[in-house]
Amino acid sequence: MRLYLKKSVLEAALGRIHRIFDEFNDVMVSFSGGKDSTVVLDLVKRVARERNQLPVKVLFLDQEAEWEATVTYMRLIMSNPEVQPLWYQIPFRLFNSASCFNTWLHCWEPGKEWIRDKEPNSIKENTLGVDRFGDVLDKVVVSTFPESGATFIGMRAEESPARALAMASPTYKDITWGRKYPTKRSIYGFFPIYDWSYSDVWRYIYENSLPYNELYDKMYALGVKTTAMRVSSVCHETALRSLIQLSEIEPTTWLKISARLAGANTVKTLKSDSFKCPDKLPYMFKDWYEYRDYLFENLVDDQHKEQMANTLKGCDKYENTKYAEKAVQVQITTIICGDLFGTKIKNFKASCVYG
Repeated sequence: MRLYLKKSVLEAALGRIHRIFDEFNDVMVSFSGGKDSTVVLDLVKRVARERNQLPVKVLFLDQEAEWEATVTYMRLIMSNPEVQPLWYQIPFRLFNSASCFNTWLHCWEPGKEWIRDKEPNSIKENTLGVDRFGDVLDKVVVSTFPESGATFIGMRAEESPARALAMASPTYKDITWGRKYPTKRSIYGFFPIYDWSYSDVWRYIYENSLPYNELYDKMYALGVKTTAMRVSSVCHETALRSLIQLSEIEPTTWLKISARLAGANTVKTLKSDSFKCPDKLPYMFKDWYEYRDYLFENLVDDQHKEQMANTLKGCDKYENTKYAEKAVQVQITTIICGDLFGTKIKNFKASCVYG
């Protein structure tokens, strides 16, 4: 059920940003190089300019295995005098869904040949005490604010049921469009364009003549669906299609990443069949459950079997419901993608709530 306000999404977003500026003395934008964070940054700069609070802090956690177009765009953003750059190029572990057996990319690992050199003015040392991407990102945000603070994030409910569901309960006063960071201090992330559509985002970029990541144009020319356009890391469980697109759009980047990332060539060779459940049950199995169990035994490394088994349990409650067949197919996709942390299962469960 949707409730339509008597104002445009632009007016609503600007009002939200003004409110956060009123509530917090210290703010920042978390930036990925994508279209949504492009809009959020421009909106925040617009409000900060009006309130005489420039420059705006901009955070980018560089995952090393990035598109060259994204890196080029990031350099443009970070060189803007209205921006205070916080470009992190620190050692941490990034989950690698391209391989069942080499499940981590150790970004910026000391002593290794990196995909590209670090930026001259980036932050290069990990002093956070954690090394997993999600934990590192949270710690980076928390460490940026000495007391309290707010980070603006380009997350939209339209992108997935899980994201929509995450915005269903208050996190700060009456605000539902946000999250609390894991700290006792008053540090929050807010999603000011959470109710924007895909077309709202591009309309704002067009009408305000904003520079944006040219990777979108290249993907569009290649025929990539708008919902499949990702401009961040290429080895995340929801971004494996990027490895197929990479060799066509940025062949030089592909050569560097394929030499560094285990399983990249396998994904490229098998194409879409390498990261989704087949449309039809393979003839040698009596049902989807037998197929799932076969894949679990043969594709999941022994050291990850317990974790994967616990992840798959997220679909157990659907076994005798109308969602049963779809649930086991999501489990199969989870195994094939090596999605140990259950991103796809979380999205499926959220879609069942909405369905």
